[in-house]
Amino acid sequence: MPTDLHKPQVSPQPERAGVVGSPGLTCAVCGKPLPAGKPSGACSNKCRAALTRQRRAEARRAHDRELVALLDQAERLHQRAAEVMQAIRRRLASDHLTEV
Repeated sequence: MPTDLHKPQVSPQPERAGVVGSPGLTCAVCGKPLPAGKPSGACSNKCRAALTRQRRAEARRAHDRELVALLDQAERLHQRAAEVMQAIRRRLASDHLTEV
C-alpha cells in the first residue's frame, strides 16, 4: 500500500487572517478600507470623532430648518390674526356709527 495517499498536503505559504474587514467597506471620512471589527463606518478614533461631528452638525442643520419652518408658520398665523382683528375693529366701528 502506498503511504503517500494518506499524507497531509502542506502549503509552502502559511495561511493568514486578512487585516481588512469586508471588501468594499471604506471609512466614511477618509475613504480607507475599514479594518476588521470596525463596523462603525470609521477606520480610526480620529475618523470616528470626525464622523460624529459631521452627524451632529447635520442634525443641527435639520433642527434649524425645522425651527425656521415653524417660525415662518407662526409669522403667517400672527399676520392672519392681525388681519382678522383689524376686520373686527372696522366692523365694530361701523356698527357703532350706525347706532348713533
